[in-house]
Amino acid sequence: MKKLKKFFLLSLIVANITPVVFADTNNNRFIAISFTPNISSEIKDKTLDSSDMLGVYGGIKNFISEKIGIYIGFDATVNEFANENPKLYYDYTLINAGLTFSPTKQLTFLAGVGYSWDELNEKPLIFNDSDCWNCLDESEDIKTLEENSQLNFNMEVMYEINRFGIIAGYNTAPKAYNIGISMSF
Repeated sequence: MKKLKKFFLLSLIVANITPVVFADTNNNRFIAISFTPNISSEIKDKTLDSSDMLGVYGGIKNFISEKIGIYIGFDATVNEFANENPKLYYDYTLINAGLTFSPTKQLTFLAGVGYSWDELNEKPLIFNDSDCWNCLDESEDIKTLEENSQLNFNMEVMYEINRFGIIAGYNTAPKAYNIGISMSF
């Protein structure tokens, strides 16, 4: 019975000390949403105007060691540019993965490598005589006119106060800067 009381007392002490000693382990995961206002591409520059991308990043700041972690990011175009007949649609997608480095609790650097691809698709318009005599509908046939894929290098800086912060970075493939908000949990 005496050993059980000691074990119980020791468990209570450890349970009460743990949040104080290991309080820094909270908020080591993060998620961020970024916006890229203008991207560059060999395909886009020939045919279309500027395009915008939204990105989602997530990671763990202390996955490898106390200051080094991992992250993954995904960016994609949010608007499709369409010309008239035939309709041309442009898509750009990035996937990045890499390491994080947190020299302080508020500041985190993200650096990684990824893959980017963009494509220009055509969706021809067809004459529809069932509803009206001069109506046009989009065809179901989508044809890829041009494709481009390349290696991408990604660098981000995240600064947080409490659990919320800002993130800013650069992707080499679209030659574009991004900015956004982040949250640790």
